[in-house]
Amino acid sequence: MRVDTSGSVRRDRFFKNLSNNEYGAQKEGWKSIFMVTCWDSDSCKHNQLIGQQRKKDTIFVGWKQPPEGWIKLNCDGVYKESLDLAGCGGLLRDSNGQWIHGYTQKIGACDALHAEMWGMYAGMNLARRQGVTHIIVESDSKLLVDIVTVRCNLNGVTPILIRRIKGLIDFNW
Repeated sequence: MRVDTSGSVRRDRFFKNLSNNEYGAQKEGWKSIFMVTCWDSDSCKHNQLIGQQRKKDTIFVGWKQPPEGWIKLNCDGVYKESLDLAGCGGLLRDSNGQWIHGYTQKIGACDALHAEMWGMYAGMNLARRQGVTHIIVESDSKLLVDIVTVRCNLNGVTPILIRRIKGLIDFNW
C-alpha cells in the first residue's frame, strides 16, 4: 500500500511561499510571480491546492489560445480549510499565449465557491481597467460558470459578487 501525501505537501509549500521571507520574497511582486509560476506548473493544479481528487469524467485539455485580437482570462480561487483562509488569482494572456497581466488577492475567510467568484470578478475587473475590449473568461469551477451563464442563483439568492460579475459580462467589451 502506498500513501501519497504529495497533495498536502504541495498545499503547505504553496501557502508557505505566499508568506515566505526566504530567497528575496520581500521583493516587490514576489507573490504575483510565485502565484503565476504555480498557475502554469503541473505540480500546482487547482485540485492539488485544495486537496480534492478529480472526477473520472474530467479531462484536462490544456490552454487553448483565443482568436486573434482577443484576450483570455484564466481565473481561480483556492480555500484552505485548516487555516480558514482563501485567495484567488489569475492571468491575462493574448492570442499568442503571451502574459499580459497577473493578479493575486488574499480574501480571508470564505468558502471555495466564493474564492472562485472573487477570482473571476477580480480578473474581469482588471481586464476592464486595462482597456481589454474582447475577452474570453475561463474558470475550472463548473458551478460558477453555470451560475453566471445560466442566470441561476444559490438558495434563491444571487450573491453580490455574482451580480457584479454579471454586470461585467454585460459591459460593452
